[in-house]
Amino acid sequence: MLVQQSIQAILDRELHQLAETIKADIPAVSGRTRDSIRVETTAESGRIFGRQAFHVLERGRAGGKVPKGFYHIILDWAKQKGIQVDNIKSFAYLTAQKIAREGTAIFRQGGKSDVYSDKIPATVETINKQLLSLFKTEITTIKLTEKQ
Repeated sequence: MLVQQSIQAILDRELHQLAETIKADIPAVSGRTRDSIRVETTAESGRIFGRQAFHVLERGRAGGKVPKGFYHIILDWAKQKGIQVDNIKSFAYLTAQKIAREGTAIFRQGGKSDVYSDKIPATVETINKQLLSLFKTEITTIKLTEKQ
């Protein structure tokens, strides 16, 4: 049981640190997405969750069908970000139409990997090293116990 608790503690610590790193690197334009990130761990696994739009931060959004009320989503976003234009409603409408037609700029540029994908390998390596160290300690302890 102690090993399982140690495994969960390692996963919890490292995934929370990864989540905080990701949150710090998410562009200011994505406050709701940033705030939605959470970590869940057990002794067997760990996951980082975000709202449905989380993957859009790296891949962008393809053109096509948009969510109901997309214009209002863009309007709220523009207001939250303090975008100053002569007619914010027209700006939101035209922006929503362009995204629906062509996708977001990130999507049109082929996506990027600096929001979370490039951070995952280092975290996996850190977790693996810590788990290996934990198991080496456990195996040594078992050997010492058997010699007594």
